Amino acid sequence: MFEIYLSITIMIVAGFAVAAIFLALSSWLGAKRTTIEKQTTYESGIEPVGTARKR
Repeated sequence: MFEIYLSITIMIVAGFAVAAIFLALSSWLGAKRTTIEKQTTYESGIEPVGTARKR
């Protein structure tokens, strides 16, 4: 009975470990360059006018 729970626990821990490794690798190897063009607001191709709180 203990062997069944042990194998399930090992698989769950291994799954979390693989997910954590992939998240760490993607943040480490991913693109980090942000430009002004990427930071601007996109409103369906129309330049935003005023603030978002204005009606």
